Amino acid sequence: MWIQPIAGIEESMAPTPKLEGLPTKSFQGMLKRGIQYVDQLQSRADHLMQAYASGETQNIHEVMIAVTEANIALQLTMSIRNQALQAYQEIMRMQV
Repeated sequence: MWIQPIAGIEESMAPTPKLEGLPTKSFQGMLKRGIQYVDQLQSRADHLMQAYASGETQNIHEVMIAVTEANIALQLTMSIRNQALQAYQEIMRMQV
């Protein structure tokens, strides 16, 4: 009796989006790159959810990992935004 081996993690997971060609030396470039990366993660998660809902894929684990990855990235982005806004408000309250 032959048992088929389990596919490796690398084979079953879709590639994580990569950003190339964007400047990272400036603060603005770094922010833009980070936001675009979060957007790509969200798009990938949406695509995988649609593929699962339509029956194109049966790998619920890959879908859930992508959704969780996108959710964590969005939470981190919102936390950074809130901290930057709080710092700006603190600077505006300073008396000169």
